[in-house]
Amino acid sequence: MPDNLTELATYKEIYEQLVTLKHTVYSCTDISSDPESLAILFSQKIALIKGNTPNALWLIEGTTRAVEIALNGNSVSVGRRRELPLEHEVLRCVFEEQTVMWPANLNSVREVFVPFQSPVLFPIKSGRTVLGFLVIDLVRPNEADLLQSIAHFAGLIFAAGRLYHEAEAQRKELEEQKKLLSSTAELLLTQHGLMVSLHNAALDFAKANDPTQVLHLVTELLVTEFGAGRAAAFLLSQDSQEMIGVSEKGGPKGIEGLKLPWKKEARIGQAIKSKRILGYMDHPGALVLGPNELTNWIIFPAKGRENVLGVAIVEIKTEDNLDPMAILVHNASMMLETLLMLEMQKRLSILDSLTGLHNHRYFVERFHVEFSRAKRYLTHLTLIVADLDFFKQVNDAHGHAVGDQVLKEVAGRMQDKLRDSDIIARYGGEEFVALLPETDIESGRAVAEKLRRAICETLIESDAGSLHISISIGVTSYPGEGVESRDVMFKKADQALYLAKESGRNRVVALPALTRPTPGDEPNQEVDPSTARRILP
Repeated sequence: MPDNLTELATYKEIYEQLVTLKHTVYSCTDISSDPESLAILFSQKIALIKGNTPNALWLIEGTTRAVEIALNGNSVSVGRRRELPLEHEVLRCVFEEQTVMWPANLNSVREVFVPFQSPVLFPIKSGRTVLGFLVIDLVRPNEADLLQSIAHFAGLIFAAGRLYHEAEAQRKELEEQKKLLSSTAELLLTQHGLMVSLHNAALDFAKANDPTQVLHLVTELLVTEFGAGRAAAFLLSQDSQEMIGVSEKGGPKGIEGLKLPWKKEARIGQAIKSKRILGYMDHPGALVLGPNELTNWIIFPAKGRENVLGVAIVEIKTEDNLDPMAILVHNASMMLETLLMLEMQKRLSILDSLTGLHNHRYFVERFHVEFSRAKRYLTHLTLIVADLDFFKQVNDAHGHAVGDQVLKEVAGRMQDKLRDSDIIARYGGEEFVALLPETDIESGRAVAEKLRRAICETLIESDAGSLHISISIGVTSYPGEGVESRDVMFKKADQALYLAKESGRNRVVALPALTRPTPGDEPNQEVDPSTARRILP
């Protein structure tokens, strides 16, 4: 896991990218400007962000050519503007591949994109219509998403500007067509409203505390703000290769908690593997999600820096808002990755790295909580303290690698015998502890006996062969005779463990003792608890 400085740097980087995106877009939203002025303005803003890194903005003119409008924030004079036919190999690849990195040693590229060394091209699109492209020298991988988002917003703004000028021309020429003018104005307001919604969504994402909250926001906004009919969001489990339903909005049923093996659904698997948006337009046919069948479906992968973290799947009414939907999911994925990383770090901080059980620190914290709850509500709480018998001999005879294999297997067997509500931890070395809420001492001793049998009655397979391992267990419970504090309770369980060791090992002893110690296959032996002291062989 990254240390705190790395984590802080990642958080800061994401925040700075969101701020940069907001300021860049909001400073370029004057849709009354002509396309060339907007192109120059975007180039200026990118120059401010990237400093000395060259950038240029090209626009499509007519139906046959692309023209260089701005270079490094400055207008390219009409007589010096370079042009490319749309059938040029560079542009064909740009519009087909969307983001294309060209090696600088290609003569055709060097001639076209002077003075770039390793140019990266980002298409500027509105829906399926290509309006132009942004070219910039090779950037750090973590900046590509920011520039892609800027290019997405540029497409929205250029499209809105184009609609604005068309509406103005129609208004001047055909004043009487008020209905058409009103419709155009409504469309412009809709575009502006979508941009405001994206800005507000970014602020909401920044306030989220966990990944599920982010995905609930995504499905809510896709339906209420961006016009989707139905929306569902899933997190991907990289280990099990499943996607787990987190949120739904607009009507899909049974999504939350739904587990689907994404590789078995070819279209979802294709979207995840390619990390690209996939829709019914290119793959006709309904998409089945559990009990739901979606017709006009679109799959938006939520991409992290390396892997896809989840997917948002929507059923759309119109294709008009696909770009802002994609931007929304992209912005959500940046915060989603940060929260997942923080969640993983928190999880690892409370787990023992070898066995996967809770660690000593977490057990102490939960012991305080559970004992206080039992004392307040007068409920039972059982504490189990267990220690492997002669474990040092395993390490001495076979080495610590085999000892680690034994500890992991023992931990797994113990965890399998406990309830989800029970808390089990590796207390240190070969010692394990467990808290059993709502459990009296007799029931606790029965559970401890199940744990003992699970360890000793089946050989443990290791690199040294099959090993017979036994365990001694001490049990105590609250309320119980003299058990008035956590310290006393732990000492009682510790004494019981010592008695189990002293009376022959491979047995369970409960204190206060309601019956005699329970051996494995040996007779019971009486032991005086007052002589008990803490020893761990």
